[in-house]
Amino acid sequence: MVDSTINKLTITDEIKLKGAAGTDALIQKNATILRDELQIYAAGVAYGASSNGAGIHLYGDNDDQHSGNVALLTGGDGRMIVSERGNATIGRGIWDFVDTGKDDAQLTIHHPSGGPGICIIGANSTTEGDIAVPHTEQLSIGHWNTSSNSYTQRMLMDVSGNFTISNTGDVSLHLKADTDNSNESDNPVLKFSQDGELVTAAIGIDNGNDAYWDCGIANSSKFVFKANGSQVSEISRSGAYTDTSDARLKKNKVPISDALDLVRGITGYRHEWLHHEGIEFGLMAQEVREVAPELVSENAEGIYGLKYAKLIPVLIEAIKSQQTQIENLSK
Repeated sequence: MVDSTINKLTITDEIKLKGAAGTDALIQKNATILRDELQIYAAGVAYGASSNGAGIHLYGDNDDQHSGNVALLTGGDGRMIVSERGNATIGRGIWDFVDTGKDDAQLTIHHPSGGPGICIIGANSTTEGDIAVPHTEQLSIGHWNTSSNSYTQRMLMDVSGNFTISNTGDVSLHLKADTDNSNESDNPVLKFSQDGELVTAAIGIDNGNDAYWDCGIANSSKFVFKANGSQVSEISRSGAYTDTSDARLKKNKVPISDALDLVRGITGYRHEWLHHEGIEFGLMAQEVREVAPELVSENAEGIYGLKYAKLIPVLIEAIKSQQTQIENLSK
């Protein structure tokens, strides 16, 4: 008991609190090195020793190593440090990280062995993280399995700002908006820009629920399609479609000699689609496939498609063939 008239209590060495397990909890100045440091331990074990105990270190302004820092320790090592600059660092092996001034951010999560700096584990799992951010020089979000100590990347943004989405199966990017179906100004849009917004492009859904591609480049008059870096087609601002058709890029060129027979083998129809209203003109891919299979494609669901533009050379040669017949009859 301390007399209430005493204004200052001076303890030269340490305060010990005896625990039920027979170990001491300590409040002491650094006992081995003359440093400006106050140590508080749940068990009387010095810093750096092998221990599962927890402690707090408070460093004064004149400390020769960690001036002004506050450190929370578990297992005999620093786990969280608040530096004199007010920056907080959480992790393992963080003393050198903080002492060398690498803790520039307000909050740093450091993992020395490359494991996840952040791992969020769902209620139904004890070994796998639904969201894991590994300690790397880039921002990566993925799946962490603690039992196998393995990480599967799902999203990545590297130091240059390049963004990648990856998966072991199909990859998808879902932009979702306008959930209330009442505010038509909040439609989902994926926008691209460069040169300080002078060059822009956007993919989205407009107020009429139509998907669109908006090429907002003031000095551009076309939208270009490329394959392996080379242009294969383009669409102008007026809607004109252009296929690449350079003779220097083609081989095995043979004139179409049976064009009239090909045209006779197909029929043009007026028809309606099953999934929307309105009468249209078109061909049946199955009929074209019988006479010109090169013009028909088939998707993964077994639905046929027709390359209408590729019919133009056939029609040209058919007209030429028919004109020759007419001229011969006129002689």
